[in-house]
Amino acid sequence: MSLRCLRLLSAAGLVSLALTVFAAKEAQTHRHRATHLGHPATRFAEPLTQVRLRARLTPAQPLTAASGPTPLSEQDGDWVAVLPVLEPNSQAEWLLHARQSGAGDGHVEVELSTEQFFCPIQRSAKLRLP
Repeated sequence: MSLRCLRLLSAAGLVSLALTVFAAKEAQTHRHRATHLGHPATRFAEPLTQVRLRARLTPAQPLTAASGPTPLSEQDGDWVAVLPVLEPNSQAEWLLHARQSGAGDGHVEVELSTEQFFCPIQRSAKLRLP
């Protein structure tokens, strides 16, 4: 995402994407939380539509389970969930459970897009496992 996109979305106070990774020796839980920070004095008081979460794990992190308000499906090696509507002042949270096969780095990249955005919001996290 370009710096311009990040500044515009942050200045608008429209949406927040949080990525939290909990890691154990052989397993990880990735929590992805999208929050609509709608402000009643702006046009962003309307719902966000077609909220699309896309998560990419490394091949050494096979997904073992997932949960959230909508199911995740595999598309081109990524895990994708689509929420039809996210109302103002509400949030959606998806949990992805992955197994770490072997020692080394774990990495997750997350992208959030909606019909209202002209560019996606992106987050990533790296973790080193024993």
